Amino acid sequence: MGDYFQRVTEEHQQLRSILRNLQEDKSIESITAFNEMLEQHIRFEERVFFPALQEHVTKEKMNAMGQALGQIEKQSCLNYPVRFWE
Repeated sequence: MGDYFQRVTEEHQQLRSILRNLQEDKSIESITAFNEMLEQHIRFEERVFFPALQEHVTKEKMNAMGQALGQIEKQSCLNYPVRFWE
């Protein structure tokens, strides 16, 4: 589980860095590279990380993490204006 968490954390940092760079470099190559990395990252989270997390973390801990995440930022997915997942 620790390796998965480390991978997710590192990829989040990489994605943030790429997004910052896209402010300056809006080439199709840069956008395509970001798109590919983001897609791979999302697939890993959906297929590997989240199922492993659900298997190893109690429901109470998951609820506590959800509440904590909800208070971190106003610009989180919890405040996304189009809640397509509901």
